[in-house]
Amino acid sequence: MRFFLQICCFISMLSIVNANASVAELNANELSLPAINDFTQDPSNAFWLATNKGLFNYDSVHLFSGQAPPFSSFANQAILQVATYKSWLLINTEQGLSLINLINNQLIQLTATPLKQPILTTELGFYFLYQGQIHTIKDEKIYSPFAFSEQIVELALGFNNSLWLHSGSNLVSHFDLASNAITAQLIVPAPIAQLSPSQTSAAILINTNNDQHYLFNNAHSMQEIKLQHAHVQQLNYFDDQLYYLHKNRAYKHDLTSKNTNPLFYSAPARFLSIKQNNQQLWLQTATKSWLKLPAMQIITTPITDNPAPRMQQYFDMLEQLDNFTQHKKIITIAYLREDKWAVATDTGLYLYSARNLTFDLLIKDQVTALYSTAPTTLWVATKKQLIKYDFATQQQNQTLPINNINALTSLNDEQYLASNGEQLFYIAKQQLTALVLETEALGQINAIYYQRNSSRLWLATSNGLWLSQWQPPENSQQITLEINFDKVSTFNTTAIYEAPQNALWIVDSQAIKLYKPSTNLWVENATHSIAAYIDDSISYKQLPSSLFSVSYRDKIMLFAPTGNTLLEVHSKQAPPQSSSFLVSHLTLHYKDKSQDYYHLATNAVNTSQPLKGISVWFSSNSLLPMRLNYRLDPNGDWLALPPTQTMLSLASSEKNIYLEVKNLNQVNSEPLVLMIKQTAFTFPHWINYLILAAIFAILLLLIVYRLKSGAKHNLVNALMTQSKDAIWIANEQFQITNINQAFTTICGFTLADVVGKKPKAFTVNGRDKKLESLIYNDLEVDGYWSGEIWNVRKDGQPYALDLSITKVKTPNLRTSSAHYIGLFSDVTARKNNERAMLKLTTRDSVTGLSNRTIFIESVNKAIASCNNNFPNLLIIFIDLDNFNKINESLGHAIGDELLKEVAGRLTRNLDSGYTLARLGGDEFAVLVPPYLYSGKTVFFAKKLADNILKQFQTPFMLDGIESFISACCGIAGYPENGYNSEALMRSANSALNHAKKMGHNNYQFFDKSKHTIDTNELSKESALFRAIEHQDFQLFYQVKYNADKDQVHGFEALVRWPQVDGSIISPVEFIPLAEQNGAIIPLTLLLMKQLFKQLELWRNEGVSFGKVAINVSALHFQQSSLVETLTECLTNYDVPARCVELEITESAMMDNPEFAQQQMNRLKALGFTIALDDFGTGHSSLGYLKRFPIDTLKIDRSFIKDIVDSEQDRNITATIIRLAKYLHIDVVAEGVETKEQAYMLHVMGCNTMQGYYYSRPLCAEKVAAYLEKNNLRKQSNLMND
Repeated sequence: MRFFLQICCFISMLSIVNANASVAELNANELSLPAINDFTQDPSNAFWLATNKGLFNYDSVHLFSGQAPPFSSFANQAILQVATYKSWLLINTEQGLSLINLINNQLIQLTATPLKQPILTTELGFYFLYQGQIHTIKDEKIYSPFAFSEQIVELALGFNNSLWLHSGSNLVSHFDLASNAITAQLIVPAPIAQLSPSQTSAAILINTNNDQHYLFNNAHSMQEIKLQHAHVQQLNYFDDQLYYLHKNRAYKHDLTSKNTNPLFYSAPARFLSIKQNNQQLWLQTATKSWLKLPAMQIITTPITDNPAPRMQQYFDMLEQLDNFTQHKKIITIAYLREDKWAVATDTGLYLYSARNLTFDLLIKDQVTALYSTAPTTLWVATKKQLIKYDFATQQQNQTLPINNINALTSLNDEQYLASNGEQLFYIAKQQLTALVLETEALGQINAIYYQRNSSRLWLATSNGLWLSQWQPPENSQQITLEINFDKVSTFNTTAIYEAPQNALWIVDSQAIKLYKPSTNLWVENATHSIAAYIDDSISYKQLPSSLFSVSYRDKIMLFAPTGNTLLEVHSKQAPPQSSSFLVSHLTLHYKDKSQDYYHLATNAVNTSQPLKGISVWFSSNSLLPMRLNYRLDPNGDWLALPPTQTMLSLASSEKNIYLEVKNLNQVNSEPLVLMIKQTAFTFPHWINYLILAAIFAILLLLIVYRLKSGAKHNLVNALMTQSKDAIWIANEQFQITNINQAFTTICGFTLADVVGKKPKAFTVNGRDKKLESLIYNDLEVDGYWSGEIWNVRKDGQPYALDLSITKVKTPNLRTSSAHYIGLFSDVTARKNNERAMLKLTTRDSVTGLSNRTIFIESVNKAIASCNNNFPNLLIIFIDLDNFNKINESLGHAIGDELLKEVAGRLTRNLDSGYTLARLGGDEFAVLVPPYLYSGKTVFFAKKLADNILKQFQTPFMLDGIESFISACCGIAGYPENGYNSEALMRSANSALNHAKKMGHNNYQFFDKSKHTIDTNELSKESALFRAIEHQDFQLFYQVKYNADKDQVHGFEALVRWPQVDGSIISPVEFIPLAEQNGAIIPLTLLLMKQLFKQLELWRNEGVSFGKVAINVSALHFQQSSLVETLTECLTNYDVPARCVELEITESAMMDNPEFAQQQMNRLKALGFTIALDDFGTGHSSLGYLKRFPIDTLKIDRSFIKDIVDSEQDRNITATIIRLAKYLHIDVVAEGVETKEQAYMLHVMGCNTMQGYYYSRPLCAEKVAAYLEKNNLRKQSNLMND
């Protein structure tokens, strides 16, 4: 197959590079479009834009205009409305309502007149008003599900597939779509003007003709709502708030505080309408663009002496500040880090420690401004100089002779800007450079703030808020002395602070505002666009009169005589759960025309005529730009597309096209595979299908003939009645004519339920017409379809089926020329198991991150991908400091919440191309793959480690208590610190251990000189890892004997390490070493696989081995990966879990009781039994025996050794046995070596024993012989009796 790559541009496509995958604005001017009248999002999150010049598709990267049928039918038409449901597109124009099937591009005209009200999309399909009645679409025709006696004038979408409607009177009705019935009615005092129901609850807001507003809550009790404005329009009840337009401006009314605030900040904007789309609120501007509602809101909390731990902590801290400064005047306060604050008073600058309750005097001069930079640097401005101060060592590192500095900001770690109120100064390497401000009328400069991620410089002045797009120079010689600023706001602005999600706190004369700058730089100036807006604001009427404000992390603290207040941000929208990479558009190029696909039902596309080539466009919702590689053969080499190119054109002289594409910036996502199959002239396939069709035709003729002849015992009856698989037969119209009993048994439908009906594919979300269309198309083209799908039984329960359908041609029948035979089996249990197994084996159960197994696999893949262009990679191990104290003091549930929060912070702040995993316990790991690390220096690794540790500087809220957690990092690089994943991870772990020895909150690189061990220990460790790699370890099996039944009860698998000289190393010597260096995990994995393989062999040979126990170390028991290891063994070997017993020690159970209980429950759920080993030698409470799901107690050999002579040992042993029987727990005695010991234990009630008295540990080859010999002895004893 020969392909060539074409770099081409089509008239029907405009490419727009947009780094932000989350679309916050549909700007008609930016997209070079006419006015956007309406829009909708399809299931792939692509936008369909209704304009005055036709219909456009926008996937947030590319814009497509419909130049090919059926979209060309709407070219240059004014599209009034557009809506999507699954693979259907509904379009409303002046010429009427039209429906497009996006799978086969079929256009259906539904009405000749346009709709006058919005189209509503529900989980059950489209709903709209037409000729005064509710209509939907059924079988590609409009259909009215219910006839109302009056003409409906308004229809609104409610909660849970319901509609609200009214006919202009004061009565509103609730219509349930599932039952097609009115389920409730509400009455208001005046005729209704507008309905605004909630789509997340049963509440509804009703606006009447006399401008009154009534809110009905979930219980339908009425409450009158007073708004600030009269005669409002476009009233929307969204997210438990009211949004509306008044004189074309947008407002939000808080139902709790009763306050009304404008939505947008200092913008000359005019709005036309508001609509809810995809659980978001959008506003249409006067220029017919659309803007998404901001996603954050301000929460104010008084800092008082109340029971809330966090507020109590703040209150105690501020009370200490107040007491200390009682006779001093506070100039300003700056938060530094952890519990440290800088307090500037008229008597000097003090360092306040909230933890130690101490105030240390740093500088006696009066301070005018403070600015803190990480980690311990504090810039202090006095009237005469600017001081760079290290508050950790309490030393001055630098002084600059500059007067009356009142504001500072950092450009990077070495460059700063300062202001004296009138001028800006650039500071670098102890040098000052005055900058020229080209903009007139800036006013008095009150504050400066620089956003590094977007290179934006903000000035807060007496004349407003100002912005400059300014890049700091690489060195002080390249400084640009002139800076131009654009005005964003006209209000007197006094402060700018950092807020979450790249937003800003703006404190001005009007309010305190949460300001989210636009992602589109060219529209930042408010005179050009409304894209510069506030997410929320708090007016001063709602706050106590404050003296000054302080930035506290990403919050604000207001200091006031009447009470202090905390302002913080709450996000109203959850971030995307995962990133996706998909085909947004496909064009097939034929000789005389082209065909567009906006919705692919499958990755295989069939075409019945020869192709000239294809064009494919790709999109992703990741924040990173796409970096695409492709190949044209499943085993071929990968080829790279240019960095900015996100489309591909291919031409082929062959019949079929195979295309595989992967996004390098989404390393964990599967490649996209697209197959274009040309079915024209595919003779070999048709020959096979014709042969198959002929065979089935003969069979069908025989069946029909037998049926007509009335024979009772014919082949078809035998097939239909005796088959365990479900069978259905359909006629040429694809209508079912017959089914067998297995069909009814599996899905619940009888012949009366389905006869004359077409087979349909239903899911819990409704009918899947896309799948039905795909199946029918394949049957028409190939005469055969097979696959595994989900459907719904008669009782509504979902089930999975393995389905195959064959089209059988029967030309000799009089009534039809073709039949369809469907055959399926129920595979629900297998599919559910596959889902569960996949989740268990790939994800950490607490954090949802990749687990240790996946991380090791990712490291191995990364190492294998290293080449001359990308030769290096980096791994970082992260360990929380003193995590066990959290578990001990707050409980393991809170510990798990901490782990989730740590995982969330790391995920949000690390590159999505990295692999982040939880290795177990409180240990995390980061893999920087070769394509992102190669070519970087050690400074990159340092910066990354600093960024990781920075995530722990903000306190964690644990059970309402603000807690500071630190961490350490160990860093290792490939290939210098290890040539395989095992060595590389061992190096990172060694560096981590060294970092923890150095103290909290630091990192260490692996250094052979610092990470050496005793030569003898190194030799042992090397031999241990080599033995694991070569699988030198061997399991021996010691008998557990049931004395009461005189038979073998089972075995215990004991590991031994055979040596070349014939000697054997005891586990007492190497297990502690394996636990110390982490080798216990791969060792256990090796032994588990060896055990399951042997048990599978014995099962196949018919060896009755009973239940076999195996030891699990305390360290491995505390790892989540243990469950994954055992699940993998159950999956790969034909051995039920009931055949295996897991032995754990008391220490494993007591180190972390809550986790131990969860771990045991997970293991029990898999089917394993659990034995508590060496009972009596540890420190466990007897109460834990009742709490934990333990099946067996193993009495330690230390009590058995002297049981014949020691009364104390006899009493202890007897007590253990009685306790176990009371708790219904089996007992096994270890170390039984004499007949007297066995007899005494038997008398005490202990029936199961193991030890040298019964047998020494046996190698696997001798177990069958031992069992046979024991059976012969037992039979002989019976005969003698």
